[in-house]
Order: sequence, then structure tokens, then C-alpha cells
Amino acid sequence: MDDSLRGSGLFKADQALAALVNDPERLERERARFDRSPPAYRSEPSGTTTRSQSTNPRSEAQLLRDERKWQLRLEHEASLPCCQFRDQYLEELDRL
Repeated sequence: MDDSLRGSGLFKADQALAALVNDPERLERERARFDRSPPAYRSEPSGTTTRSQSTNPRSEAQLLRDERKWQLRLEHEASLPCCQFRDQYLEELDRL
């Protein structure tokens, strides 16, 4: 809690900003660092990758269950009053 905005954090931030106002050269140096591109990522040749190992392919039954779950989700969304109103509104616009 000591460095929070309610603690001493706001006071420290105010002091840091006042120091930058009083030293325009330092302010320019601090701002210039944001103009430079970040250093290139260098990976160690450790042999490890950031990608996880692929899992076993899903079975046909699991694919069908997932497809059915998405279908039910879409049907549920279509049953919401706001979606029904939107669809009726668009149909009426097309009719006119």
C-alpha cells in the first residue's frame, strides 16, 4: 500500500515530474528513448520451442459434439429478444 496512489506513490510521481520539468535535457533524453525501436529478440539455442506439442487429433464424435454445441449456442442467441427484434427490423427494411 506504500507505493499506491493513495500512499506515497502519487507524491513520488509528482517529485519525479517536477525533476523532469526542472531539467529539460533529462526530459528530452527520457522522451527520446521511446523513439528508438526495441532491441531484437535473441533466443538462446536451447532447443526448446514456444509452441506446445500438438495434442491427439479429435475424434469424429468429438468434432460432431463441438459442432452441435456451436449450433445450439447460435440458436440460443437467435432466440434472444434483441436478436429477434434486429432480424425483424432488417427484414422490414428489405421489404420496404
